Amino acid sequence: MDSALLHGKEININSEFIMHFRIGKNQSEIKEILENKYRDFAKKSAFRCICCGSIVNLIMPLQKKFHFRHKDNESCTYSDNYDKYTAQVKKYEQGKHDIGKTLIRTYLQGQLNPLHIPVIEGYRYRSKLSIVPDLIVEFPSGVKWALDFLTGLRNNKSYTEHISNRRMIYEEHGFKSYFFIDTSWLAINEITPYTTLIEAEEQLLMNSSTDKEWKLFLNKFQPEEKEYIQNQKLISNFNVRSIAYFDINNRECTILRLIKKKYSDSDYYIVHKPTIISMEEALSVNLKYEALSLLNLNEEIAMNDFKEIILEKYHLYLASEEETRRAVNRSREGNEKAVEMNSLSTFIPPSKGSPNEIAKAYMLHNMGIKVTPEYLNKKEKELKRKRELLLNKSVVYESYIQPISGWKEIVLDNFFSFHFEQIDFNELRDLVINSEVDLISEDPKKVEYAISMYIDVIKKEIKLQ
Repeated sequence: MDSALLHGKEININSEFIMHFRIGKNQSEIKEILENKYRDFAKKSAFRCICCGSIVNLIMPLQKKFHFRHKDNESCTYSDNYDKYTAQVKKYEQGKHDIGKTLIRTYLQGQLNPLHIPVIEGYRYRSKLSIVPDLIVEFPSGVKWALDFLTGLRNNKSYTEHISNRRMIYEEHGFKSYFFIDTSWLAINEITPYTTLIEAEEQLLMNSSTDKEWKLFLNKFQPEEKEYIQNQKLISNFNVRSIAYFDINNRECTILRLIKKKYSDSDYYIVHKPTIISMEEALSVNLKYEALSLLNLNEEIAMNDFKEIILEKYHLYLASEEETRRAVNRSREGNEKAVEMNSLSTFIPPSKGSPNEIAKAYMLHNMGIKVTPEYLNKKEKELKRKRELLLNKSVVYESYIQPISGWKEIVLDNFFSFHFEQIDFNELRDLVINSEVDLISEDPKKVEYAISMYIDVIKKEIKLQ
């Protein structure tokens, strides 16, 4: 056991060991310091078990962990849980475990002790546990937390089963579980927006309130935008989950928001980018919801950044697709025109009509123009009926061109000239820029994106392909 009572005060021998170890003392030096401090009390059997009140001895070996042990090897719930816990830590954890656990306890005690909410060692729980958490917090409402710092993940079946059993046992005892993984298991870099999780890590994925907000946010994209995101990121849904890694040296917590990659067993897309916060912020307790802040982060800025980046790439993609389509059409029209030029003799002038009408018909035939003026007139009338509706349609980046209705009217007035390639996009853009509008943004691309997106809105509204 790490702790015992001395005259009613709890003595945590492990915490004292870590305190001296962190300032450079070795185990032999620490033993001498603690013997001088507690030797006389130990001789008089003054240390008592926190759980049952029996006499316990202070054990300080040179090669093993310092601890308290019941006299004559007696046992109680505390000692049984302690033995299971120490065996469990020895089997699964590594050297940094004690330091990480102590940091987590320190941050939580600083917030909860003044409120008389204890943060206790897991083995001090009043009932026997087959798997014992590092720390337990019990709120007056009855909510219970089990917190673990994991340093020794293994990519094998037995460890995966251990993590699965750990979660199940905590749930059976009514615990809300928090798992913090040592940063040595974090696999990210700037080359790829993906990470890979071993099976044990997948068992530790969380579904926090922030994850749910990300899922809701992603599902608000337009259907064609969602399809673009899924195709570009190689994902088939927007089921966001998170996982937390602790860097105890730098006192940082890295949170990954993840969506499983399509056609992969263990690869995940990292939504936007990793969220890095201080350990103090991650372990901040929201007493109203009785939850840690890492599960309730405000990531509205990150969501807006993601939306802007995605829409920018999406409209570049649309522009590229449109240019490809036009290139194909120009090539096709060129071929058709060549065929028709070789068959001018097949042209039969109208039997009636003025010389101007005959010339116009000849020109239409000669140039391969398939769209009649009557069609244009019909579409222009349809556009006028929807003019007010279209002027009120919102697009991203529209605020960078003022007044909004002014530049939209220019695009509307010249839409069919652009659509039937009488003017190109650059000419349409110049009509906007050279008119009496104010370009708020210094980035010309944002102006082009606004115009391009508004063109798409017009096409969709009048059902024009």
